Amino acid sequence: MKPTLLIIDDEPAIRTLLTSFLEERYDCTTACNAAEARAAFAEQYFNVVLSDIDLGGETGTELVPSIIEASPETAVVMISGNRDLDDAISSIRAGAFDYVKKPFELDFLEMAVDRALQHNQLLRSKRQYETELEHLLKKRTDQVTYLSLHDSVTGLPNSVRFRETLAREIEMGSGEDLIGVMLITIEGYRKLQETFCHATASDALKEIGRRLVECVNPRSTVARIDGEEFAVLIPGIRDRDELAEMADRALCKIREPLFIEEDEVFLTASIGMSIAPTDSNDAAKLIENASSALLNAREQGGDRTQFYKNGMNRAARRRLSIENGLRRALDRNEVRVVYQPKAECQTGKIVGMEALVRWENEEFGPISPAEFVPIAESTGAIVQIGEWVLDQAAEFGGDLADLGYDLQVSVNLSERQLRETGFGQIVMNILTENELPADKLDLEITESLLMTDREIAVKALSELRMQGINISIDDFGTGYSSLGRLKSLPLDTLKIDRTFITDVTTDPNSASLVLALVTLAHNLGLKVIAEGVETEEQLKFLKLIRCDEYQGYLLSKPIARGEFLELLRQRLPLPIGGQPASKYAGRASL
Repeated sequence: MKPTLLIIDDEPAIRTLLTSFLEERYDCTTACNAAEARAAFAEQYFNVVLSDIDLGGETGTELVPSIIEASPETAVVMISGNRDLDDAISSIRAGAFDYVKKPFELDFLEMAVDRALQHNQLLRSKRQYETELEHLLKKRTDQVTYLSLHDSVTGLPNSVRFRETLAREIEMGSGEDLIGVMLITIEGYRKLQETFCHATASDALKEIGRRLVECVNPRSTVARIDGEEFAVLIPGIRDRDELAEMADRALCKIREPLFIEEDEVFLTASIGMSIAPTDSNDAAKLIENASSALLNAREQGGDRTQFYKNGMNRAARRRLSIENGLRRALDRNEVRVVYQPKAECQTGKIVGMEALVRWENEEFGPISPAEFVPIAESTGAIVQIGEWVLDQAAEFGGDLADLGYDLQVSVNLSERQLRETGFGQIVMNILTENELPADKLDLEITESLLMTDREIAVKALSELRMQGINISIDDFGTGYSSLGRLKSLPLDTLKIDRTFITDVTTDPNSASLVLALVTLAHNLGLKVIAEGVETEEQLKFLKLIRCDEYQGYLLSKPIARGEFLELLRQRLPLPIGGQPASKYAGRASL
């Protein structure tokens, strides 16, 4: 298509001349005054305007601003006529691109119009580029806005969007409408991550998100908060029962198998719930309450739902304080190790000791290991604490060996430690530094660790056992393993949990069970230690059934180094010629 050209001149002869000269290259339209020119502009776009300054009424100079306003890319060339040069300059200042003074040569005029067309094309290209840039910027801005409010893996709303939506629902609610909040943690997802590739784990998250959306009504919002944690907002629920039903449906959906690389993978979840306005009418508080309920559900073993109850936040805050305190406990010298002796059932001779960790926090005072050890496990702090305890116990064991006492040192081992790269070398380095022979170290593990991470445990423990280290299974009978399964594991010792020892003298079933455990363990070549022995009658029974060793309050409670050494001096005199080693003589800690 030809470029469009509007010729404005009040002389018909000039309009005809210019049209006949330029129509071969341009699609020409003519106007005799400013009014006709505006009418022409209203009907079509013009690349170039060729206008006389003197139009007999409104001048071309006065017309230029309205042309530029209507079409910023249109290039205007003025014909100055008989007016002086100042009029042409005024037109250019008004927005005209160029001017031609009468009388003009047609070739010169054509060149001026061509230059104007080039200018028009440049302006249009610039405008097109700016438009495309604006569209691209808007697109990118929309993408950034979307990503700031949505999870990149599942496409679900993220925590920011969830909180905004919850706050809006509370604000718009009548006060009588109930709003349910569920926080969901997927149990077993991290193990799935370690087993399969990143893309497969992401696909699992997408599937879980899809299943959760199926469980709720269309008004609900399902969000991925972080990692393996999801959140669900359900406005307009009737009562707690309705929310509980949705939570149960969610659990059932999550339990359904995932098919990954031709394998069936099963996951479970813990769900914490709160309700507005019953629990709070503040979005942040509702989420905090649901989080406390979630923590409570997980502490009860997971794979369950839990409503928020008063007091849960205090427990959650205490847990958070404990988590923070554990990170600084060693630096503040708040952690100490105590030792509980082990003795032979038949002779009463002390043959070993178990190192147990204790923590006295500056805020809470003494904190039970039953409370802080699981938290240390979940946060990873157990790795540093466990290594420190091992070093302390090995040092004490080495010092006692220098004194002439032949004792085995037992230290509890956590799952996190066993998974640490190079853990075996860390153990051997500690033994070397403290001059404690490997066969004098006994590492105690729980049966749940052996059964849930069997391959990892067997490999790591077998390597330690090859170095001469003794491996014991602690608290046997409290989990779900069996003696038949233990025969293929790298074990030396079985410790019977205290719950089985308590009633051996009063309950025939307990006595029969302990007898069977001792007999079968001996048949498997395992040494047996009974925990929690508190009475002489219990010890007599253990002697009768040929149990190897025992520990418990009948012998001694866990005690500090100095007390332990005093107990040894009373119960286990030094061999003839036994003398304190030089490195031990100056140790005030003993």
